[in-house]
Amino acid sequence: NPVAHTANLGYSQEVGENLAVHVDGVYTQTNDFVTTVNINTPDPVSRLRPTPAWGRILQNQAVGTAKYRALLMRLDRRYSDRYQYLVSYTLSKHDNDFFGTGLTPSRTDFYDPGRDWGPANNDRRHALVLSGAVLLPWDVTFGGVYTWRSRMPFNALAGRDLNADGANADYVPGTTRNQGNRNLDLSKVNAWRALNRL
Repeated sequence: NPVAHTANLGYSQEVGENLAVHVDGVYTQTNDFVTTVNINTPDPVSRLRPTPAWGRILQNQAVGTAKYRALLMRLDRRYSDRYQYLVSYTLSKHDNDFFGTGLTPSRTDFYDPGRDWGPANNDRRHALVLSGAVLLPWDVTFGGVYTWRSRMPFNALAGRDLNADGANADYVPGTTRNQGNRNLDLSKVNAWRALNRL
């Protein structure tokens, strides 16, 4: 089973009648995620498989790592005088080193696992939530919630099996996982597309 280490630190302060501010910091590191690894990937130099008579040999290994850091801020007005509201903002960063989703995500390149380190598929740097409610005449409650979140990352995939491991999930050369909407160098993607007439 994965092992997680978590630290939380929070502070709350009343700033006015029925109004409070909350600030929380969260850090979590998780190790030993079960990850599917192709242990029969061809050697990057010789291009020979360790077991030539076989194709892909998938093995589950507890080698996955994830880190989550977040700063949560909230302005909270409790119900009084027939209304209430809440404003919350989260600044977070979620990184891990495995490709895909599900119970057993995979490694993209057996010989270069560092290329899988990057933003998690569900990484959202910024999230803002506004909500409120007011009690109208005849005991009718009117309320609403507005949510805004920054974009999730995406991969720049080559569209080809570059390392000959039998999986078509390799990144464009010079890029790593989930750089899209983060720090993707489009010149590398465009150069790859031009070279391969994509």
